[in-house]
Amino acid sequence: MPSSSHKLSRISSLVLAPASANLRFFTAAALMAAAIPWMFAVTQSARILWLMLFATIQGIALSYLLCLLLSAVRNRVCRTILKAILLVLAGITMLAEAGAITLTGEPLTTDSVNLLLETNSREASGFLTQYLSAKGVLTMVAFLAAIIAVSLSSPLIVSRLNRIRGGQNRMRAAVAVLLSAAVAAGTVRIASLLRPLGFDDYRQLLVWASQDPGNPVLIRTNQVKFADPLSKWANILKELSLQNRNLAQWEETQRQVLDMPVKTREGMDFNIIVIIGESFIRQHSPLYGYYLPTTPRLCAEQARGALTVFTDMLAPANFTTTSMRNFFNLNDLSEGESWAEGAYFPLLVKKGGWKVYHYDNQTISRGADAGISRMLYSPVNMARTYDGVADSIFDYDGDFTAYVERTLRPRDIPGKKMVTYHLWGQHFAAADRFPGIPRFTAADITADRPWLDDTRRQEVADYDSATYYNDSVVGAIIDYWRDTPAMLIYFSDHGEDCWDLAPVEARNKPMPEDPDWLDRQYRVPFFIWLSDSLRRSHPSICERVSQAASRPATLDNLGQAVLGLSGISAPCYREERDVTSPRYRPRRRVTAEGYSLDPAPQ
Repeated sequence: MPSSSHKLSRISSLVLAPASANLRFFTAAALMAAAIPWMFAVTQSARILWLMLFATIQGIALSYLLCLLLSAVRNRVCRTILKAILLVLAGITMLAEAGAITLTGEPLTTDSVNLLLETNSREASGFLTQYLSAKGVLTMVAFLAAIIAVSLSSPLIVSRLNRIRGGQNRMRAAVAVLLSAAVAAGTVRIASLLRPLGFDDYRQLLVWASQDPGNPVLIRTNQVKFADPLSKWANILKELSLQNRNLAQWEETQRQVLDMPVKTREGMDFNIIVIIGESFIRQHSPLYGYYLPTTPRLCAEQARGALTVFTDMLAPANFTTTSMRNFFNLNDLSEGESWAEGAYFPLLVKKGGWKVYHYDNQTISRGADAGISRMLYSPVNMARTYDGVADSIFDYDGDFTAYVERTLRPRDIPGKKMVTYHLWGQHFAAADRFPGIPRFTAADITADRPWLDDTRRQEVADYDSATYYNDSVVGAIIDYWRDTPAMLIYFSDHGEDCWDLAPVEARNKPMPEDPDWLDRQYRVPFFIWLSDSLRRSHPSICERVSQAASRPATLDNLGQAVLGLSGISAPCYREERDVTSPRYRPRRRVTAEGYSLDPAPQ
């Protein structure tokens, strides 16, 4: 009969065999699978001990399961090739995460992937430049070198441990027990994070992701964000799949809109111009009290009574795709309505008698991505909504709008038109958003912040120069339509962060617990300009706009206001959601992410 110590040794050997037979692979795969929270903790000085622990046991479990898979491959060459493929994939995902954490202060998410899917080549080069910054490359190289060093030395470490006399079997047994516990716990956690693979509705995913088992850092959104590559990318791909399903639902909604009765009040013969800005911080405009003259053209229009500034408008989200999905459709986030359930309001304007044109300087993509292009250039929009779209994009918005005036010439098209311009605005990097010599320099930035140095002051000055250039572009659009009966609506799709306001730049770090952060990134500039001829012929529109200027509102009800001001009636027009209507009913406003800037009702 074999002794108990012999049995213990055999069991330990069986447990350890998959890892010990592929020791370097096991070590490298486990470290790379667990790398995300460790990289985040080191580079961001963050205390996320629970997430680091969870990721570590998940990394060990995933690596062990891969070693079991390798053990089943008998052919040595095939096994070596499979190891190489798995390590290359793990290395690529880890390096991508390192770049994202260095650039944005956050790991990759579905939003990140969506953003990459809808990024054109010029924007991609800007992202790549920032990705490959000195700090980003150093982070990638440091972590990769550390993992390679530990992996290569792992057999030597094990060999020296095996030379220890006495208690060797007990040591192997202890390692086997710890490994078994880690593999069991990690496998359970991976299985729990793969639960969304069984969901068939996007709302199920949202509910599941938002559940918090007692500690905010343990909310499932964070668990997935810092998880092993298998769990993380399974969730990202599933979310993209469910988003695609939402797009299919949205297309079905629009087919129903095509059969909807739409009427327009007689005499509403004017042009509707919608300008979608980008990353405009309202605190950087004199329209909202800024000390530098960044918007002289708009201020001049306000002084002559043609431009009305709205003081309390919120964006639905702080990313373009989510924001545009919600303000182009007649859903209401405060009522829990999905953008996929809402009517695309330009389609209703088209049915109301306007010709509709969409001119976008950010994307002309007709691809199959799950981002904003799929909605903007969907078959129903191309066939039934638009009378024309732009076919070119430009480095600078002024060149784009000049191209629209010179080549597309919408003003010369007979009949009343709705024309949408989507601009680059102040999208980062701000220094790339204006041509020629900057209007402002670091010396013009007089804000007193302890973190402001000369470099950061120059970045603020670049943002102000981009805002000044954006003002000239919007002013040129106003001039183009000035001699026509026209209503022009301008707003930014979301706000932004800048060094003079906070110790952050761009939208790098979500801070929903900070009301100032919410204000900077969600409370956006919004104004309505009315041409002289429209003000003379439609004084009631002037009155509605003037009375609405101080009301709290959100851009997810933008379409309701356009319909109301244009005299368009349809079953989905709701006066209580139209900020310009006397029957408007303010409610507690909610963003797509569930944030609220309004106090809770008493």
